[in-house]
Amino acid sequence: MEKLKNKKILITGHTGFKGSWLSYTLFKIGAKIYGISLKPSKKINRNFFLLGLESKCINYFQDINNLKELNKTINQIRPEIIFHFAAQPLISESFEDPIKTFQTNVFGTQNLMECCRKNKFIKVIIISTTDKVYENNKIRNFKEEDKLNGDDPYSASKAATEILINSYSKSFLSDKKVATVRAGNVIGFGDYSKNRIIPDLIENIFSKKALFIRQLESYRPWHNILDVTLSYLKLCIYLNQKNINYSNWNFSPKFKKKFTVEEIIIKLSKISKKKIYYKQANTKKIFKEKKFLSLNSNKSIKTLKLKNQNIDQTLNQIYKLNDLYRNNKDVISLIDKLIERHVINEI
Repeated sequence: MEKLKNKKILITGHTGFKGSWLSYTLFKIGAKIYGISLKPSKKINRNFFLLGLESKCINYFQDINNLKELNKTINQIRPEIIFHFAAQPLISESFEDPIKTFQTNVFGTQNLMECCRKNKFIKVIIISTTDKVYENNKIRNFKEEDKLNGDDPYSASKAATEILINSYSKSFLSDKKVATVRAGNVIGFGDYSKNRIIPDLIENIFSKKALFIRQLESYRPWHNILDVTLSYLKLCIYLNQKNINYSNWNFSPKFKKKFTVEEIIIKLSKISKKKIYYKQANTKKIFKEKKFLSLNSNKSIKTLKLKNQNIDQTLNQIYKLNDLYRNNKDVISLIDKLIERHVINEI
């Protein structure tokens, strides 16, 4: 914990799901947190406001697509460490607006890389991409060195981002520690994105809103947000200690079995003791998604000594936190305990 205390850390996309959890955890550790994001929405970015991050971070509400403003802000902050989360993160939205998706995910990241290569005070840069960057044409657990590709606009934009970062790291950023982190289907309290299975299930449980599932038999990693946050922080500390210029890391839980969307629904129904009513969506009108997605995370687990909570622990946490929140009870105390137990005590 002391290794990050008082460090000047910039988080882009800090108002989002992963960004808000990382920002709050780093605040609890004692780091100096700066955030660059679009102006937050009270609906989509509720976690940012619930955690009180408007006063716990120094906030800059601006667009990473504006290179001039981004460079000005980074020069003003002078961070030592950058976590880059700012992105268009939804597959469904990438079909609706592919231009925005590529603009933000690829060229927004390039703007950040341009700012980083001009500033010596930046030492560590960790860029979040996705588990969907791999060429997914057969069932396997993808390793970091596997071929990149992307059939849908979101996946393609993130695979392109990986290539961009590789180029910048090797061409311009030899004095910095640069890493891409590939995690996906991160689940937990505070995710209010549309067309996401866990937020939709929670909404169904508490409001009985109609639920249509795109692919009931799809397998996904189902990674606890606390475990992901710990992974990012452990990697940051590791990079700060090692002479590694550029690296890629898969972050995925290691379960004895893989779980389908339908199995997650059944588990959450049992945990909540409430019937979840759902139907298969008309897939003819829905964009195509890969049925099977799994990562080989042996490198990160072994190197960073990572461990993960099981799926029942994760779903229990999600339900309990949402139950407290929706009944106007003290949810922050439980969040603090979970962060202390599963993240801070493990650093």
